[in-house]
Amino acid sequence: MGNFVVDSLGLSDVLKMDKRQLLYQILNFGMIVSTALMIWKGLIVMTNSESPIVVVLSGSMEPAFYRGDLLFLTNHRDEPIRVGDIVVFKIEGREIPIVHRVLNLHEKEDGSIKVLTKGDNNRDHDRGLYAPGQLWLQHKDIVGRAKGLAYFCYAVFVSSQFAWDVFLVTKHWSLLAPVLRLNLVHLKKRFNFLWAIASRQSVVRLGVGSDIGRRYWPTNDGNDAPEDNEEVVVVVREDITDHLIPK
Repeated sequence: MGNFVVDSLGLSDVLKMDKRQLLYQILNFGMIVSTALMIWKGLIVMTNSESPIVVVLSGSMEPAFYRGDLLFLTNHRDEPIRVGDIVVFKIEGREIPIVHRVLNLHEKEDGSIKVLTKGDNNRDHDRGLYAPGQLWLQHKDIVGRAKGLAYFCYAVFVSSQFAWDVFLVTKHWSLLAPVLRLNLVHLKKRFNFLWAIASRQSVVRLGVGSDIGRRYWPTNDGNDAPEDNEEVVVVVREDITDHLIPK
């Protein structure tokens, strides 16, 4: 029974290692983790955003973005937010950020802003989602502005699975193999990595959503009626559909 457990967990290869080999494997793993952390911290500094890459978790922004899409964010103060921009914001008391489009915007001379957002696929604006008594978003609530789909992340994650498998096979580090493979499969299912790469339509969505939003979204004068907003969403959908590559 003991041998079965050892073999099933891949401990036999680990037990065969001497101290030098085990230390080498630990150092390799540490380098991988530290490299990933450095890349992430570097992105934070470059983008000035606490979360440079976020995942779309709902269908409220369809057809511009879909569940599982990875968005690349920036949050530079010298790039002012404008009506039609897609922003990621956090609400007090909620940990999960929300990805929606700027519907109305008020600016002051001191640089402060008040923003009202709305999901392209939602009928109403987001005031019902804000904290009790909150009517507008401010700079402190905004995590970043979406600059496009982070396709390079899809390639990194998918290639990482192959790299990990090769590493585990060649280095006989089978102790972590079941855990890593399980996590990678879970990630692919949750974020649809392979689908995002294979889908021809997803490639066209890069940069289209923001440009169309700037052309068609209501102005920031605050006089737009809800039915006008709904009509705009229909126009946006039709325009994006016209840009899709025919099958």
